Amino acid sequence: MPLITSSRTPSKETRAFCKRFASLLAGSAFEERGKKAMEDILKKAEALGMSRVLVVNEKDAKPHSIGSMEVGAGGAGWREEEVRILEYKIGKPLQKPKPTGFTVSGDAREFFSHFTGIEEESQAPEPDENASYVEAGKKEIIFMYGGESSLEMKYTVIAHAKG
Repeated sequence: MPLITSSRTPSKETRAFCKRFASLLAGSAFEERGKKAMEDILKKAEALGMSRVLVVNEKDAKPHSIGSMEVGAGGAGWREEEVRILEYKIGKPLQKPKPTGFTVSGDAREFFSHFTGIEEESQAPEPDENASYVEAGKKEIIFMYGGESSLEMKYTVIAHAKG
């Protein structure tokens, strides 16, 4: 599961995006970055047993991209892919408690699961009223909870060369 954080000193809008993103993935957490070094964030993720750190970067005080860093015994390393956020929409505040499970479906399910560090066995096997649903398409991800869209994101994947 991922620990979600932001770049340093994020805008209110980017913090709201991060908090909503984390609230929709049961088992994930949000950590205020503030002035913390990435090393401190990675130590926190490791202490919580998280497999990834997702860093939401911003441009012009809005969420712009998401980087994914693997956490593990062999050290940490950035994944080659970065999700570039083209558009996003945060739905109404959640009326129910935080989801206790989730299900991911769609054409980009495998990419989404690997990028976020979500393991197949951690997903809810059957529909559940306390679960969020993630429809991961190749250009758009929609997070549903309580029968309503809670976060929508149009995106593209940018691949970076290793080195």
